[in-house]
Amino acid sequence: MYINECWWICAFSPTINGAFCKNCVLFGPKFAGRAQQKLQSLVLTSFTKWKDATETFNNHQNNKYHINAEQTIYSLRSIKNGESMDIIRIIDTGKQELALQNRSRLTPIIDAILVCGIQGIALRGHRDSGAIFDNDNNNNDGNLRAILRNRSLGDPILRDNLLNCDIQILEEFLQFIPVVDMRGEALAKTILLNLEKYKLNLNLIRGQGYDGAPAMSAHLNGVKAHILKKYSSAIYVYCASHSLNLAISDSCALPSIPIISKIYDFFKYPKRSDVLNRTISKNAPETHHQKLKKMCPTRWVLRDSVSAFIELEEMIRISLHEITKWQDSNVSSEAISLLNSIDQSEFIIAASCINKLFSYSSILCRNLQKPNLDLVQVIDLAENIYEQVDEIRTNVDEYFHNIYVDIESKAQIYDISIIKPRLAPRQLMRCNVNIGSTEDYYKISIFIPFLDTFLSQIKVRFLDKKEVFANLQVLLPKDPSSFSHGTINKIKYLAKFYSYDIDSEINLISEFELWYRYLLRLPILPEHANDALNRCKDILAQFPNILKLFYILACLPITTCTNERTFSNLRRLKTYLRSNTSESRLNGLALLNIHRDLVPRQTKFLIHWQHSHEN
Repeated sequence: MYINECWWICAFSPTINGAFCKNCVLFGPKFAGRAQQKLQSLVLTSFTKWKDATETFNNHQNNKYHINAEQTIYSLRSIKNGESMDIIRIIDTGKQELALQNRSRLTPIIDAILVCGIQGIALRGHRDSGAIFDNDNNNNDGNLRAILRNRSLGDPILRDNLLNCDIQILEEFLQFIPVVDMRGEALAKTILLNLEKYKLNLNLIRGQGYDGAPAMSAHLNGVKAHILKKYSSAIYVYCASHSLNLAISDSCALPSIPIISKIYDFFKYPKRSDVLNRTISKNAPETHHQKLKKMCPTRWVLRDSVSAFIELEEMIRISLHEITKWQDSNVSSEAISLLNSIDQSEFIIAASCINKLFSYSSILCRNLQKPNLDLVQVIDLAENIYEQVDEIRTNVDEYFHNIYVDIESKAQIYDISIIKPRLAPRQLMRCNVNIGSTEDYYKISIFIPFLDTFLSQIKVRFLDKKEVFANLQVLLPKDPSSFSHGTINKIKYLAKFYSYDIDSEINLISEFELWYRYLLRLPILPEHANDALNRCKDILAQFPNILKLFYILACLPITTCTNERTFSNLRRLKTYLRSNTSESRLNGLALLNIHRDLVPRQTKFLIHWQHSHEN
């Protein structure tokens, strides 16, 4: 009778003549109440006082811990019957949202495939590669792509999914590693050990990129040498940004660079910078540059410091003239000295020549910051710049005359005379060319040496390395019709060098022959590896060996710019207030700061914290 009335009793033993509450035994606590007293009857011990059964049972079912146990039982039944979700799915809303987004993206594609299958029509067309929205009316790219393209007109989710399905090359930060031993062998061992901690297959290393420090790039005991001993396919690539910076810094051994740096340092103080800012606001409020820029130690061609000085030169002169009238003798004398320096003919001509060359090299420098750049593009850009500067060198008289005419017109505005320095019978510290006109003197003493040094540096640091990667350039030929014996030799070299990735030499040659035929039919050839992977991904899926080579070419490290940007984050994170931060905490802060888009939701932290405390 009691069991029928109190359905929550599940266990009765005739032997001990006792009963238990099934809910509280399974999901109830051992202690309850304000004093956290240990529970006895119906939970941990059997109930046997049957004369008090009605009162005891009524009191028990009103207890808070019994109600909580009943709710737990109800939730389990709902989850088992599919009426509700488990707690992990309820908490992890981010996972739910991602699952719903993925379903919404896949559903229209699956529906389109089912429509084609039910109607018995083909999915593919004559040419169905490349971006889905780049098709013209003359090209039949298949029923599936046409259906998806038509359906995307009224489905913004599908349209965004189709637009953002291109292959992208990513460079991700992993961690900062403290090192003590700076020898190449020790550094290489540290790099490999930390990569193994992430359970990466080191046999798949295909490239390594560093700057030109001896510990990193030495042929015998550098990091690259020790890694190449273990993994021969890990091609070493000298950072192209460092190469460009060294090429320009070696070329710019001219007096204008240190003077521009001194002027920036002079105006960095608030009182002096206020004079310059007021002068710019009053006389040139619409200039592109509104302030001077500091010469970047590693990429100073990119900071436009020279062009900023050239544009603001008149404002700088006006500001310096005003500061020369200050009562502070030290500041006024320094302003007079800087005015005399920028009035020198050699400085004016050198600054104009550098500004002309920087307009070309800055294009390469900016492109080197792109993550999707590959070696073929870098070499092509360097070749274009080399050819342009070489053309200037060939027609140096004409080019320098145009520059000199502009310099003379500017000098007249500032009431400056462009003159030759005094010549001497014997001079070791500067150019001492005995020539008639002032224009020819500065052309020979400044412009031509600058061009020659720049050309030689670009050739040594970029173009001479072309032969190292010439074999990979067969992937993107400029003329696909020229499939010669030399091309076959390069393909054989690739098959041998990347034997771990390539099936066989004969298969690779056959794939290249078909790949070149496919390229002949394209109206526009792919410009770089990432372009080919996105535009021709359908056809490349039929050439697995070439596809692997494209992945290798796209992933070879061109620069270390992305890596070095993490040191800027480190400078902001490791302040004097965090001088004792542990390595794991510092890496955690760096990961949060650098990978903002990958930061998990708060619920994932709660689940992780719960599991860690349960274990």
